[in-house]
Amino acid sequence: MNQKTKAVRSGAIVFALACLAAAATYTPAFPVGFFFDDVNFTENRRAQESAVSAIKENPFRALVNLSFYLQHRLHRPDLDIMEIDVADARLIREDGIPRPLFVTTDGRRIPVSIDEYGTVFPLPPAWPFRAANLVLHFLCSLLLVLVLSRFGLSPLAAWATGALVALHPLATETVNYITARHALLATLFSLAAAYAHLSADRRPRRDLFTLGFFLLALFCKESAAPLPLMLFLLDLARGRPSGRPLAGLAVVAAYGLARSRWMIIAGAEPEKMLSFSAYAFAEQRAVWVYLLKILWPVHLNFDYHLTPRPALDPALALMNLGLLTLPALVLGKVVPRPRGYGRGPVGLGRLKIPMVAVLFPLCWTSLTPTMLITLEDLVREDRAYPLLFIVIPGLVAGFDLTLHVFHHGRFIRAAGVVIVMVFLAAGTLNRNYDWKTEVKLYQESVRHSPLKIRTLYNYATALRLAGKIPQAQRWYRRVLTIDPEFHAATISLQAIEAMQTRGVGKE
Repeated sequence: MNQKTKAVRSGAIVFALACLAAAATYTPAFPVGFFFDDVNFTENRRAQESAVSAIKENPFRALVNLSFYLQHRLHRPDLDIMEIDVADARLIREDGIPRPLFVTTDGRRIPVSIDEYGTVFPLPPAWPFRAANLVLHFLCSLLLVLVLSRFGLSPLAAWATGALVALHPLATETVNYITARHALLATLFSLAAAYAHLSADRRPRRDLFTLGFFLLALFCKESAAPLPLMLFLLDLARGRPSGRPLAGLAVVAAYGLARSRWMIIAGAEPEKMLSFSAYAFAEQRAVWVYLLKILWPVHLNFDYHLTPRPALDPALALMNLGLLTLPALVLGKVVPRPRGYGRGPVGLGRLKIPMVAVLFPLCWTSLTPTMLITLEDLVREDRAYPLLFIVIPGLVAGFDLTLHVFHHGRFIRAAGVVIVMVFLAAGTLNRNYDWKTEVKLYQESVRHSPLKIRTLYNYATALRLAGKIPQAQRWYRRVLTIDPEFHAATISLQAIEAMQTRGVGKE
């Protein structure tokens, strides 16, 4: 067995052990039931009817909706949807449980959800959905190892990077928040597209696989749209600038046109919407909030609020602009390459410019500004998930290179990786233990907040404008269930009923 094979085997063992450790750290959060938007799918009759109806519910979330439909079919309890007057005698409502329980004739207690119409929906167990998310997270980490191997990163360093990503506490929200599967699948297919593209150096036709994976990623989440630009940056770092990835921008343009014709939901009150420039400036600070969460994941929480700071945000935007020019400056030899770069066993010889030069441009590109995300949700942890697959490899490559330049041995490399892995595992375990508590606090503080009511109202209005009147009525009524004094919803409902009355009168 040669030395490279031994390194690959050792790295694979480290990665497998890290995944087992990560799986153990996630077990405390598995018993937590459906929360936040997770329960919406279980209350959607149309999405449960068939695979085709699940896809039609939102074609731009087709793959994710299909995965939810299949899992729901697999794990749903043997109990039909009921009306409240039929089920009420068998329902148990207690303050200590998150959902009402339906007691079956054989004594089983099944969690249920009750919508505003009084329809009782039996809920499948939540843990299989979280387990599926965790498996997707591990697959993303494994694909990252394969992508890094194409860059020539040493086998041990590549496997160690995958292990660090698998253990990172920032992924806890993406795994535990079941609806965040959009981010998991979009990242998975984006990494597959990157691997296919890096494998197409000698066989350009393999870029057809790149296109296929890119399309799959787009139909999981819009966050995959910047992938062509990111692949171009990776080719630039390898010294193989190619226009092939940029051809994907035509796909992005077509996708954006189609997406804009589908229903778009405003995230804030129209009178409180920021101008695009103010929003874009605030986004520049969000990039650094994300990076801080990755570099020092000690205090992760549900505090996503971000307010514009007119003095700070433009200054950060100017600094970000300077960092975005790093690849051009290095290629133009304005900034010298590190001493010893690209030589020796560090395995970075295929890179023509330092990874740190493209690190920030990759991070910035993956977070293209969008007016569809409210400032309150701008720094959500699940939105930062793709950054793990950019920042962690860059840090590992820089650490590996630094030790090589200063002629430190393998022992220091191994010790450093082990210490970081233990720190991340402890953080992930603590984060998952806190998950249930944070969920309860979130429910108490947010369920009746004006912001959430306004978001529901905007959703109902978007449905009405899209011609989906019955669904719009349902969500307007949900707003009034939370806050009967929300007059805008009352007026909208009255307008719909008046329109329906006029329609019946004409007939």
